[in-house]
Amino acid sequence: AQASSIYSHNVDSSRKQKEQTAQNEIMDMCWDKLGSIERVCSLGCGPGNDAVGLIAFLRSYFNRKMVIDSSLPSLKEIFLVDYAMDEWKDAILDYLIPILVPDYAGKVTCETCDITEPLANERIEQFVKDSDIFLTSYLLTETRNQWDKFFVELVDLAKVCALFYFSEPVPWQLHRLMQMSSTENCSLQKLRFVWIDSSMHFPDIQKLDRRSGGPAVLLAI
Repeated sequence: AQASSIYSHNVDSSRKQKEQTAQNEIMDMCWDKLGSIERVCSLGCGPGNDAVGLIAFLRSYFNRKMVIDSSLPSLKEIFLVDYAMDEWKDAILDYLIPILVPDYAGKVTCETCDITEPLANERIEQFVKDSDIFLTSYLLTETRNQWDKFFVELVDLAKVCALFYFSEPVPWQLHRLMQMSSTENCSLQKLRFVWIDSSMHFPDIQKLDRRSGGPAVLLAI
């Protein structure tokens, strides 16, 4: 019985080590890509906080000055997409954009979009093809079980090695996204996922429907 227990423990430890190694490899891929981002697409952008947060992150971790005439890489364009774009522009974005351009980005483009419908807007399709990273916060939860077709088409159109950042209050819809990625003949199959929230070093916790100390955050490439 003792030998069996030791064997089970060793098998479990080996499994966890392999899982962590795989996660570390994906994280390295994502980190390398983050250093070369030029075009950002924020879906369900609201007041633009995700894009501003990314700018602050790149400045802090990659020492990117974000000034267009700098010799360092800067953001060439930010695409802001939201169902209530007219309202957000009137309230905040029309005031935010002059702050971002040209010191932090060469251009900011706004577009109205409903992610509960299939992707059928040529301008947004071009945004998708051009973007290096897609940002979403609380969007999958707000539109629960209605985003499937849009995101399948989004991933299908996105460039190779594009990044996808998802932040949700709980991981419920993120688990659903990952389950969809295992579906045969689904474009989501190409994605590789890594948790970057409080569960990132604890594979057993990643399956749970709650996170301690903040939202559920998933990165995909």
